Amino acid sequence: MLGAALLDGNRVLPLAVTMELKADDFYAPGRRLLAGTLLEMFAEQRPIDLLTVEDRLRKKEELEKIGGADTLHRLVDGCGSPEHAGYYLDLVLQASLKRRIISRAREVEQAAHEVERGDSLLMDVPGLFAELIGQNKQDEPNGTLMQKSINRWEVATEHKGELSKGLTLPWEDLTELLCGLEVGVTILAGRPSAGKTMLEDCISTHIAAQGRPVARATLDSEREELLERAICRKAGVSLPKLKFGYAGQSQLAACREAKATLEKYPMYITSRHRDVRAICSWARAMKLKHGIELLTVDFVQLIWAPEMGRSQSDEVARLRYVSQTFKSLTFELGIPVLLLAQLNRESEKDERDPRMSDLKGCGGLEEDASKVLLLHRDNKKARAMEEAAPGATKHKRPICFSLVKHKNGETGKIPMWMRPAYFRFDRAADDFSDDAQEGDAEDAAGCIAPCVFQEWPSDGAPAEPRNGGGACSAFHNEKENENAD
Repeated sequence: MLGAALLDGNRVLPLAVTMELKADDFYAPGRRLLAGTLLEMFAEQRPIDLLTVEDRLRKKEELEKIGGADTLHRLVDGCGSPEHAGYYLDLVLQASLKRRIISRAREVEQAAHEVERGDSLLMDVPGLFAELIGQNKQDEPNGTLMQKSINRWEVATEHKGELSKGLTLPWEDLTELLCGLEVGVTILAGRPSAGKTMLEDCISTHIAAQGRPVARATLDSEREELLERAICRKAGVSLPKLKFGYAGQSQLAACREAKATLEKYPMYITSRHRDVRAICSWARAMKLKHGIELLTVDFVQLIWAPEMGRSQSDEVARLRYVSQTFKSLTFELGIPVLLLAQLNRESEKDERDPRMSDLKGCGGLEEDASKVLLLHRDNKKARAMEEAAPGATKHKRPICFSLVKHKNGETGKIPMWMRPAYFRFDRAADDFSDDAQEGDAEDAAGCIAPCVFQEWPSDGAPAEPRNGGGACSAFHNEKENENAD
């Protein structure tokens, strides 16, 4: 690699800087010295070849430390071709990484002999190795970081409408409003049944569908429950319909097809961990093993911090500690962290829109977050729908996504329709005027409701609901009349 740099520094050294090569990545002291000189001359925009490097080393009285001029010539003679510089660079970086891993492993071994409790050390081990990920980035010059930003902006200019930074969300409007999910803490908050977990599920599945690994720590739901929701949303089948046995063969086939697709997504879910150190340790392990690009946590008020001792019973102190821990984690791993949170009851009073101050338990959440997205029902529209048709909001609810904090951008509100039985959100008109969309009758019919059921006539038009005993009846598919739909 050093021979390639001496032969064609203008081609090799920019690639080395891009791949974040450091002098310390070389094992032998003489090689470290030569690599540092090459990188230094490149940063100074000096011409680089065999003669200029030899002259620089001689003036600094370091030529003999690398083995003399003969060593430089041997390096050049030993280089196969500068064309393969990328391959050589990767070999050097991988060898350097393995040496650092060995060094950390020895530290862990020594600590294991000295520590009193093994479980305490086990929590810290993933963090020791996770520090190896992106550690070179901590020492990048200001100019390098600014150039990376300019490069991203240039890409965004060339591909208008496509984000060069930030994970995209299932809805273009929300992606543009949030500028995608970026490194930092994003708070997603709402009252119970507002759709927090449903939205997290939609976002996680959407990102995993792009082949980008997602880690999901849930304290409020079971893994099986989340996977069932994903199947129903993907298949377009109502979960109550499936549970009560009213699904037809075509719908069961759709569920099997959805399962076959979802099981290929790089999505990792845990419901075992309850304290913040365990969740962070698991996230670090997922970063090392699977290279996760997003961590979601549902939800923050349920997380405990045993290391705080008695003070963890103070909810405000505990939530501040948890919030700051995840803020440190997001920059350590270089991935976005989506924290779900609850709003307090004050947010439901006077039918006003919720504010950041309504976050339950701690102002530290809003301070540590880069973005805060609040979910709430549009009570005025919901009341109008119920007055026009009692029970209308049971299967279709007007929900607002309100971005009330955006560290590097604008705030705003996006109206959405929530369809609980299908665990999905649909974009609504700005004034919710599209409250009578096609398929609403089918959505209502797909749910199990005591004493009310609907049937599809042979012509495929939805019949008027009528009272009846028990739960919903079977429906007849327009194309497959032999299958109960």
